Amino acid sequence: MMEHLRCRTTDLPKYLYRVQYTNCATRWSTDGLFAVDGSTMYGNNDINALAESVERQFNWSNRRVTPWISLFSDYDHAKNWALRSYDSDGKEFTLLTVDTSRCTAVCTFKLETLRQELNLRIPHGARSHLPGCYLALHRIPDDAIVSVQTHYDICNGK
Repeated sequence: MMEHLRCRTTDLPKYLYRVQYTNCATRWSTDGLFAVDGSTMYGNNDINALAESVERQFNWSNRRVTPWISLFSDYDHAKNWALRSYDSDGKEFTLLTVDTSRCTAVCTFKLETLRQELNLRIPHGARSHLPGCYLALHRIPDDAIVSVQTHYDICNGK
């Protein structure tokens, strides 16, 4: 799978942050986080398919599932995005902290690297995520989730 684009675990930030909300395309259970599309793989000849799926991930009107789990590298950015996007609509969300040292078997990509290498067209509304957004393919194991903050926790400073 296009190893030259994949992040080595040692190159990832210590923690990544996932905003989990109702009706999102990532499922969270006692086994971890799972993209709804848990089977699509990309080989070296699948560059166009890879590019299209990443672009779809950030097109919020897209209704086709993707194999990606979006993560933020900056806690404040994740928290503020969740508050802006979900709290203002009265929707609940949960902010998960992922310890990347526990993600050695997870294929993770930096969005900015993919954008540059694949000449991606990221929608204007998602461009603020470019510097610190990572994409995990298919799943993140439960033992990598080291902290869970509910909407209530964040709004009450916990």
